[in-house]
Amino acid sequence: MVLLRFLPPFLLLTAAAPAAPREIPPLSADAQTRAGVPEGSVQTLALPASTIYPGSVREAALYLPAQRKPGEPLHGIIFLDGPGYQKADGSSRATIVLDNLIAAGSIPPSAAIFVSPGTIPATLPGAASRSIRSFVYVFVDTFIGG
Repeated sequence: MVLLRFLPPFLLLTAAAPAAPREIPPLSADAQTRAGVPEGSVQTLALPASTIYPGSVREAALYLPAQRKPGEPLHGIIFLDGPGYQKADGSSRATIVLDNLIAAGSIPPSAAIFVSPGTIPATLPGAASRSIRSFVYVFVDTFIGG
């Protein structure tokens, strides 16, 4: 019975009003396409089978700036959760931002690799693929990120 005395306040604390919706800031001017700015190219990459996460499938893409010069090295940027950053109509629009910053001379010509954390494809009819994002990032934080 002692537990019942504490239960109602606990329920009131956990049943508080829902959190306010997340505010997404407006896109900066650098995330908007601009006339006259050369667009880089995006190529899909074929990734080898993972030895750390057997059976997983990952997507990857390579962005190359229009201003690249053959034989000259490029700076590099890696985007984890890549497909979300790569979308031209998404909330980040990284390829458009790169195009604009490179054209303005704010950053040197830079290549970008967009990598998804991966999924385990569904094996049963009607089942959904399973994201392994949380497993991948726990591994990265534990063994690489410190």
